[in-house]
Amino acid sequence: MEELTKASYFSLALDESTDLADTAQLAVFFRAYTEDGSIIELAKLCSMHGTTTGKDIFEEVKKCITELQLPWKKLVSATTDGAPSMTGHRHGFCGLLKEKLQKEGLPMPMTFHRIIRQQNLCAKTLQMADVMATIKKQ
Repeated sequence: MEELTKASYFSLALDESTDLADTAQLAVFFRAYTEDGSIIELAKLCSMHGTTTGKDIFEEVKKCITELQLPWKKLVSATTDGAPSMTGHRHGFCGLLKEKLQKEGLPMPMTFHRIIRQQNLCAKTLQMADVMATIKKQ
């Protein structure tokens, strides 16, 4: 976590789902780039009790960023799972993020939606046996 605070830039990837106990879980993935060219990754799982509105998700992410002592000005991108609570322009996570950064005079980071899901679907449909067999032979 200390290395993460020294990073030049960082990005977020968020995914929210419900576990077997019917508790919403928010996965927050941090990826940071340091001045020496290193990449640092950290994942945090946050249990969310009650609602999972855009405001609830934004407040949970805000708590994580504060806990890690990361400056908002170093946030360069945010990737979400594409749910309305994440992507909504006014009440979703992205809208609330934009509102907060505009109030502080900071630039809006790039936002991406459903990359996590697309990657997962791609991994399920690709037949990589031939590729893996070739790699194992060499």
